[in-house]
Amino acid sequence: MESKSSQSASSSLISVTGPSLRPKATMVIIVLGVLLWSATPALYRQSDSFIAPDGYRTPFQLSDDYWQYDMVGQQWVDEERVLMLGDSVIWGEYVLPNESLPGQLNRDQDELTFANGGVNGLHPLAMLGLVNHFLPTLQNQPVVVHCNLIWMSSPDRDLTTESEIPFNHESLVPQFSPTIPCYRATPSERLGNKVFQHTSLRPLVRHLRMLYLSGQDYQTWSLERARREREGIENPPLHAVPRIPVDKLRHPDISWEERGIPRQNYNWVPLEKSLQWWAFRETVMLLESQGCDVYVIIGPFNEHLLAAENRTDWEHIRHKVSEWLETHEIAYDAPTILSSKLYADASHPLEQGYQKLSHEILKAPNFQNWLKRNSQ
Repeated sequence: MESKSSQSASSSLISVTGPSLRPKATMVIIVLGVLLWSATPALYRQSDSFIAPDGYRTPFQLSDDYWQYDMVGQQWVDEERVLMLGDSVIWGEYVLPNESLPGQLNRDQDELTFANGGVNGLHPLAMLGLVNHFLPTLQNQPVVVHCNLIWMSSPDRDLTTESEIPFNHESLVPQFSPTIPCYRATPSERLGNKVFQHTSLRPLVRHLRMLYLSGQDYQTWSLERARREREGIENPPLHAVPRIPVDKLRHPDISWEERGIPRQNYNWVPLEKSLQWWAFRETVMLLESQGCDVYVIIGPFNEHLLAAENRTDWEHIRHKVSEWLETHEIAYDAPTILSSKLYADASHPLEQGYQKLSHEILKAPNFQNWLKRNSQ
Protein backbone atom coordinates (compact mmCIF):
# COMPACT_ATOMS: atom_id res chain seq x y z
CA MET A 1 0.00 0.00 0.00
CA GLU A 2 1.42 3.38 -1.03
CA SER A 3 2.21 5.94 1.65
CA LYS A 4 0.54 9.36 1.59
CA SER A 5 3.86 10.97 0.74
CA SER A 6 4.41 8.76 -2.30
CA GLN A 7 0.83 9.34 -3.47
CA SER A 8 1.33 13.06 -3.04
CA ALA A 9 4.57 12.91 -5.05
CA SER A 10 2.93 10.92 -7.80
CA SER A 11 0.01 13.32 -7.91
CA SER A 12 2.39 16.24 -8.04
CA LEU A 13 4.38 14.61 -10.84
CA ILE A 14 1.25 13.93 -12.87
CA SER A 15 0.04 17.47 -12.44
CA VAL A 16 3.37 18.91 -13.55
CA THR A 17 4.30 16.61 -16.42
CA GLY A 18 0.92 15.39 -17.57
CA PRO A 19 -2.04 17.52 -18.50
CA SER A 20 -0.31 20.88 -18.17
CA LEU A 21 2.52 19.99 -20.62
CA ARG A 22 0.72 17.67 -23.04
CA PRO A 23 -0.93 20.41 -25.17
CA LYS A 24 2.35 22.28 -25.39
CA ALA A 25 4.24 19.15 -26.37
CA THR A 26 1.61 18.34 -28.97
CA MET A 27 1.83 21.84 -30.41
CA VAL A 28 5.63 21.62 -30.57
CA ILE A 29 5.41 18.30 -32.42
CA ILE A 30 2.86 19.74 -34.87
CA VAL A 31 4.99 22.82 -35.53
CA LEU A 32 8.13 20.72 -36.03
CA GLY A 33 6.23 18.41 -38.37
CA VAL A 34 4.95 21.30 -40.47
CA LEU A 35 8.43 22.82 -40.64
CA LEU A 36 9.92 19.48 -41.67
CA TRP A 37 7.16 18.96 -44.27
CA SER A 38 7.73 22.37 -45.85
CA ALA A 39 11.50 22.75 -45.46
CA THR A 40 12.74 19.33 -46.59
CA PRO A 41 11.84 19.69 -50.30
CA ALA A 42 13.38 23.17 -50.48
CA LEU A 43 16.58 22.02 -48.77
CA TYR A 44 16.85 18.97 -51.02
CA ARG A 45 16.29 21.07 -54.12
CA GLN A 46 19.11 23.42 -53.09
CA SER A 47 21.48 20.55 -52.42
CA ASP A 48 20.72 18.65 -55.65
CA SER A 49 23.40 19.47 -58.19
CA PHE A 50 21.80 17.68 -61.14
CA ILE A 51 21.83 19.66 -64.40
CA ALA A 52 20.05 18.25 -67.44
CA PRO A 53 22.45 18.19 -70.41
CA ASP A 54 21.59 19.32 -73.93
CA GLY A 55 19.30 16.83 -75.65
CA TYR A 56 17.97 15.51 -72.33
CA ARG A 57 14.75 13.55 -72.09
CA THR A 58 13.19 11.88 -69.05
CA PRO A 59 14.58 8.35 -68.62
CA PHE A 60 11.93 5.73 -69.28
CA GLN A 61 12.38 4.29 -65.75
CA LEU A 62 11.57 7.72 -64.28
CA SER A 63 8.42 8.40 -66.30
CA ASP A 64 6.41 8.75 -63.06
CA ASP A 65 9.03 10.92 -61.33
CA TYR A 66 7.33 14.30 -61.49
CA TRP A 67 9.76 15.82 -58.99
CA GLN A 68 12.55 15.25 -61.50
CA TYR A 69 10.37 16.65 -64.29
CA ASP A 70 9.59 19.75 -62.21
CA MET A 71 13.30 20.37 -61.51
CA VAL A 72 14.32 19.96 -65.14
CA GLY A 73 11.34 22.03 -66.30
CA GLN A 74 12.50 24.87 -64.06
CA GLN A 75 15.97 24.62 -65.59
CA TRP A 76 14.55 24.77 -69.11
CA VAL A 77 12.48 27.85 -68.27
CA ASP A 78 15.55 29.55 -66.79
CA GLU A 79 17.53 28.71 -69.93
CA GLU A 80 14.69 29.99 -72.16
CA ARG A 81 14.30 26.67 -73.92
CA VAL A 82 11.00 25.97 -75.65
CA LEU A 83 9.21 23.09 -73.96
CA MET A 84 7.63 20.51 -76.27
CA LEU A 85 4.86 18.79 -74.31
CA GLY A 86 3.49 15.41 -75.26
CA ASP A 87 3.61 11.66 -74.88
CA SER A 88 6.06 9.13 -76.31
CA VAL A 89 5.65 10.59 -79.82
CA ILE A 90 7.52 13.68 -78.59
CA TRP A 91 9.76 11.58 -76.33
CA GLY A 92 10.80 9.40 -79.28
CA GLU A 93 9.78 5.81 -78.52
CA TYR A 94 11.71 4.23 -81.41
CA VAL A 95 14.62 6.66 -81.74
CA LEU A 96 17.58 8.02 -79.79
CA PRO A 97 17.17 11.35 -77.95
CA ASN A 98 18.84 13.48 -80.65
CA GLU A 99 16.68 11.78 -83.32
CA SER A 100 13.36 12.76 -81.69
CA LEU A 101 11.28 15.67 -83.00
CA PRO A 102 12.81 18.22 -80.56
CA GLY A 103 16.27 16.95 -81.52
CA GLN A 104 15.53 17.23 -85.24
CA LEU A 105 14.10 20.76 -84.87
CA ASN A 106 17.22 21.85 -83.00
CA ARG A 107 19.35 20.42 -85.78
CA ASP A 108 17.32 22.08 -88.56
CA GLN A 109 17.12 25.64 -87.16
CA ASP A 110 18.95 27.80 -84.63
CA GLU A 111 16.42 30.50 -83.72
CA LEU A 112 15.02 28.63 -80.72
CA THR A 113 16.22 25.69 -78.63
CA PHE A 114 13.57 23.04 -78.07
CA ALA A 115 13.44 20.88 -74.94
CA ASN A 116 12.07 17.34 -75.01
CA GLY A 117 9.22 17.44 -72.49
CA GLY A 118 7.71 14.19 -73.74
CA VAL A 119 6.78 11.56 -71.14
CA ASN A 120 5.86 7.97 -71.92
CA GLY A 121 2.13 7.38 -71.56
CA LEU A 122 1.32 11.05 -70.94
CA HIS A 123 -2.29 11.09 -72.14
CA PRO A 124 -4.09 14.47 -72.09
CA LEU A 125 -5.76 13.93 -68.68
CA ALA A 126 -2.30 13.35 -67.21
CA MET A 127 -0.79 16.24 -69.19
CA LEU A 128 -3.32 18.60 -67.65
CA GLY A 129 -2.25 17.51 -64.17
CA LEU A 130 1.44 17.78 -65.04
CA VAL A 131 1.07 21.36 -66.28
CA ASN A 132 -1.23 22.34 -63.44
CA HIS A 133 0.81 20.93 -60.57
CA PHE A 134 4.41 20.38 -61.69
CA LEU A 135 5.18 23.19 -64.13
CA PRO A 136 4.35 26.25 -62.01
CA THR A 137 6.96 28.48 -63.65
CA LEU A 138 5.79 27.78 -67.21
CA GLN A 139 4.42 31.26 -67.77
CA ASN A 140 4.81 33.80 -70.57
CA GLN A 141 6.79 31.25 -72.58
CA PRO A 142 6.44 29.74 -76.06
CA VAL A 143 5.24 26.14 -75.74
CA VAL A 144 4.65 23.40 -78.32
CA VAL A 145 1.90 20.91 -77.43
CA HIS A 146 1.45 17.65 -79.34
CA CYS A 147 -2.07 16.37 -79.98
CA ASN A 148 -2.01 12.60 -80.43
CA LEU A 149 -5.40 11.41 -81.69
CA ILE A 150 -4.62 7.85 -80.56
CA TRP A 151 -6.02 8.82 -77.13
CA MET A 152 -9.50 9.21 -78.67
CA SER A 153 -9.33 5.98 -80.68
CA SER A 154 -11.28 3.84 -78.19
CA PRO A 155 -13.23 4.18 -74.92
CA ASP A 156 -10.37 2.38 -73.15
CA ARG A 157 -7.74 4.89 -74.27
CA ASP A 158 -10.16 7.75 -73.70
CA LEU A 159 -10.79 6.39 -70.16
CA THR A 160 -14.56 6.65 -70.73
CA THR A 161 -15.13 2.90 -70.66
CA GLU A 162 -17.29 1.70 -67.76
CA SER A 163 -14.99 -1.25 -67.12
CA GLU A 164 -12.19 -0.80 -64.60
CA ILE A 165 -8.84 -0.67 -66.39
CA PRO A 166 -5.33 0.33 -65.29
CA PHE A 167 -3.81 3.38 -66.95
CA ASN A 168 -0.66 5.49 -66.77
CA HIS A 169 -0.13 8.44 -64.43
CA GLU A 170 -3.12 7.88 -62.11
CA SER A 171 -1.71 10.35 -59.58
CA LEU A 172 -1.88 13.18 -62.16
CA VAL A 173 -5.49 12.86 -63.33
CA PRO A 174 -8.47 14.68 -61.78
CA GLN A 175 -9.42 12.67 -58.71
CA PHE A 176 -13.02 13.77 -58.20
CA SER A 177 -14.20 15.95 -61.06
CA PRO A 178 -14.74 15.25 -63.86
CA THR A 179 -15.55 11.63 -63.14
CA ILE A 180 -13.32 9.09 -64.92
CA PRO A 181 -15.58 6.02 -65.31
CA CYS A 182 -12.80 3.40 -65.45
CA TYR A 183 -10.94 4.85 -62.43
CA ARG A 184 -11.96 2.92 -59.30
CA ALA A 185 -9.54 4.24 -56.70
CA THR A 186 -10.83 4.32 -53.12
CA PRO A 187 -11.63 7.67 -51.48
CA SER A 188 -8.45 7.45 -49.39
CA GLU A 189 -6.35 6.75 -52.50
CA ARG A 190 -7.92 9.71 -54.26
CA LEU A 191 -7.27 11.98 -51.27
CA GLY A 192 -3.69 10.72 -51.19
CA ASN A 193 -3.24 11.61 -54.86
CA LYS A 194 -4.81 15.01 -54.23
CA VAL A 195 -2.23 15.64 -51.50
CA PHE A 196 0.47 14.38 -53.87
CA GLN A 197 -0.61 16.95 -56.48
CA HIS A 198 -0.59 19.89 -54.07
CA THR A 199 2.50 19.27 -51.92
CA SER A 200 6.21 18.88 -52.56
CA LEU A 201 7.23 16.30 -49.98
CA ARG A 202 5.32 13.33 -51.41
CA PRO A 203 6.67 13.82 -54.96
CA LEU A 204 10.16 14.09 -53.41
CA VAL A 205 9.63 10.81 -51.52
CA ARG A 206 8.57 9.11 -54.77
CA HIS A 207 11.62 10.60 -56.51
CA LEU A 208 13.95 9.07 -53.93
CA ARG A 209 12.15 5.74 -54.02
CA MET A 210 12.40 5.57 -57.80
CA LEU A 211 16.08 6.51 -57.76
CA TYR A 212 17.25 4.21 -54.97
CA LEU A 213 14.53 1.68 -54.00
CA SER A 214 13.17 0.51 -57.37
CA GLY A 215 10.03 2.54 -56.72
CA GLN A 216 9.18 0.63 -53.50
CA ASP A 217 8.74 1.98 -49.98
CA TYR A 218 11.66 1.26 -47.67
CA GLN A 219 9.91 -1.50 -45.70
CA THR A 220 8.91 -3.45 -48.83
CA TRP A 221 12.35 -2.95 -50.36
CA SER A 222 14.22 -4.11 -47.22
CA LEU A 223 11.93 -7.12 -46.69
CA GLU A 224 12.44 -8.18 -50.30
CA ARG A 225 16.22 -8.00 -49.92
CA ALA A 226 16.02 -9.99 -46.67
CA ARG A 227 13.89 -12.66 -48.36
CA ARG A 228 16.38 -13.00 -51.20
CA GLU A 229 19.24 -13.37 -48.71
CA ARG A 230 17.36 -16.11 -46.81
CA GLU A 231 16.73 -18.00 -50.04
CA GLY A 232 20.33 -17.66 -51.15
CA ILE A 233 19.48 -15.35 -54.03
CA GLU A 234 22.04 -12.66 -54.72
CA ASN A 235 20.69 -9.13 -54.29
CA PRO A 236 21.44 -6.63 -57.03
CA PRO A 237 24.10 -4.06 -56.10
CA LEU A 238 22.91 -0.82 -54.56
CA HIS A 239 23.01 1.98 -57.10
CA ALA A 240 20.84 4.83 -58.23
CA VAL A 241 18.80 4.72 -61.43
CA PRO A 242 20.66 6.86 -63.99
CA ARG A 243 19.05 10.29 -64.24
CA ILE A 244 20.45 10.70 -67.73
CA PRO A 245 18.91 8.15 -70.13
CA VAL A 246 21.08 5.52 -71.72
CA ASP A 247 21.73 6.31 -75.39
CA LYS A 248 20.16 3.09 -76.57
CA LEU A 249 17.09 2.16 -78.60
CA ARG A 250 14.18 0.66 -76.64
CA HIS A 251 12.80 -1.16 -79.69
CA PRO A 252 14.06 -2.28 -83.10
CA ASP A 253 13.76 0.59 -85.61
CA ILE A 254 11.55 -1.26 -88.11
CA SER A 255 8.23 -0.29 -89.68
CA TRP A 256 4.80 -1.34 -88.45
CA GLU A 257 4.43 -3.64 -91.45
CA GLU A 258 7.70 -5.40 -90.62
CA ARG A 259 6.38 -5.84 -87.06
CA GLY A 260 3.34 -7.57 -88.46
CA ILE A 261 0.84 -5.09 -87.02
CA PRO A 262 -2.51 -5.68 -88.75
CA ARG A 263 -4.76 -2.91 -90.02
CA GLN A 264 -6.96 -1.42 -87.33
CA ASN A 265 -10.62 -0.52 -87.09
CA TYR A 266 -10.70 1.82 -84.12
CA ASN A 267 -13.82 2.63 -82.13
CA TRP A 268 -13.29 6.40 -82.17
CA VAL A 269 -14.88 8.37 -79.34
CA PRO A 270 -16.87 11.41 -80.54
CA LEU A 271 -15.11 14.57 -79.41
CA GLU A 272 -18.17 15.87 -77.59
CA LYS A 273 -18.05 12.74 -75.37
CA SER A 274 -14.27 12.45 -75.07
CA LEU A 275 -12.56 13.00 -71.71
CA GLN A 276 -9.13 13.15 -73.35
CA TRP A 277 -10.25 15.85 -75.78
CA TRP A 278 -11.74 17.82 -72.87
CA ALA A 279 -8.41 17.56 -71.03
CA PHE A 280 -6.42 18.57 -74.10
CA ARG A 281 -8.52 21.70 -74.51
CA GLU A 282 -8.18 22.50 -70.81
CA THR A 283 -4.39 22.12 -71.01
CA VAL A 284 -4.12 24.49 -73.96
CA MET A 285 -6.42 27.06 -72.33
CA LEU A 286 -4.50 26.80 -69.04
CA LEU A 287 -1.22 27.50 -70.81
CA GLU A 288 -2.80 30.42 -72.66
CA SER A 289 -4.15 31.84 -69.39
CA GLN A 290 -0.58 31.76 -68.04
CA GLY A 291 0.60 33.94 -70.91
CA CYS A 292 2.16 31.12 -72.94
CA ASP A 293 2.26 31.32 -76.72
CA VAL A 294 1.00 27.84 -77.62
CA TYR A 295 1.68 26.03 -80.89
CA VAL A 296 -0.14 22.73 -81.45
CA ILE A 297 1.07 19.89 -83.67
CA ILE A 298 -1.64 17.38 -84.63
CA GLY A 299 -0.28 13.91 -85.36
CA PRO A 300 0.81 12.79 -87.84
CA PHE A 301 -1.30 9.69 -87.24
CA ASN A 302 -0.51 6.60 -89.30
CA GLU A 303 -3.45 6.59 -91.71
CA HIS A 304 -1.94 3.62 -93.59
CA LEU A 305 -2.65 1.40 -90.60
CA LEU A 306 -6.39 2.20 -90.58
CA ALA A 307 -8.93 -0.05 -92.26
CA ALA A 308 -10.56 1.74 -95.20
CA GLU A 309 -13.95 2.03 -93.45
CA ASN A 310 -12.28 3.60 -90.40
CA ARG A 311 -10.63 6.54 -92.14
CA THR A 312 -13.75 8.68 -92.43
CA ASP A 313 -14.19 8.79 -88.63
CA TRP A 314 -10.52 9.62 -88.15
CA GLU A 315 -10.62 12.43 -90.74
CA HIS A 316 -13.74 13.86 -89.11
CA ILE A 317 -12.05 13.99 -85.71
CA ARG A 318 -8.90 15.58 -87.12
CA HIS A 319 -11.05 18.19 -88.89
CA LYS A 320 -12.95 18.98 -85.69
CA VAL A 321 -9.71 19.39 -83.72
CA SER A 322 -8.37 21.79 -86.37
CA GLU A 323 -11.67 23.66 -86.36
CA TRP A 324 -11.53 24.20 -82.59
CA LEU A 325 -7.94 25.49 -82.76
CA GLU A 326 -8.85 27.91 -85.54
CA THR A 327 -11.91 29.13 -83.65
CA HIS A 328 -9.75 29.90 -80.60
CA GLU A 329 -7.00 31.44 -82.76
CA ILE A 330 -4.36 28.97 -81.59
CA ALA A 331 -1.49 28.46 -84.02
CA TYR A 332 -1.21 24.87 -85.18
CA ASP A 333 -0.01 22.52 -87.88
CA ALA A 334 -1.54 19.26 -89.08
CA PRO A 335 1.38 17.73 -91.02
CA THR A 336 0.68 15.51 -93.98
CA ILE A 337 0.77 11.76 -93.47
CA LEU A 338 4.25 10.27 -93.75
CA SER A 339 5.15 7.38 -96.00
CA SER A 340 3.97 4.06 -94.57
CA LYS A 341 7.50 2.73 -94.09
CA LEU A 342 8.37 5.68 -91.81
CA TYR A 343 5.96 4.61 -89.04
CA ALA A 344 6.81 2.13 -86.32
CA ASP A 345 3.16 1.77 -85.24
CA ALA A 346 -0.07 3.79 -85.20
CA SER A 347 1.48 7.10 -84.15
CA HIS A 348 5.27 6.83 -83.69
CA PRO A 349 7.58 7.81 -86.58
CA LEU A 350 10.98 6.25 -87.11
CA GLU A 351 14.10 8.45 -87.41
CA GLN A 352 13.57 9.35 -91.07
CA GLY A 353 9.94 10.10 -90.27
CA TYR A 354 10.99 12.63 -87.63
CA GLN A 355 13.41 14.18 -90.13
CA LYS A 356 10.64 14.69 -92.69
CA LEU A 357 8.25 15.88 -90.00
CA SER A 358 10.75 18.50 -88.81
CA HIS A 359 11.31 19.77 -92.36
CA GLU A 360 7.57 20.06 -92.99
CA ILE A 361 6.85 21.85 -89.70
CA LEU A 362 9.62 24.37 -90.34
CA LYS A 363 8.18 25.16 -93.78
CA ALA A 364 4.66 25.76 -92.44
CA PRO A 365 3.74 29.50 -92.55
CA ASN A 366 2.01 29.25 -89.15
CA PHE A 367 5.14 27.85 -87.57
CA GLN A 368 7.40 30.40 -89.26
CA ASN A 369 5.27 33.24 -87.90
CA TRP A 370 5.24 31.67 -84.44
CA LEU A 371 9.00 31.10 -84.60
CA LYS A 372 9.73 34.70 -85.57
CA ARG A 373 7.38 36.04 -82.93
CA ASN A 374 9.18 34.13 -80.17
CA SER A 375 12.78 34.52 -81.33
CA GLN A 376 12.89 38.31 -81.35
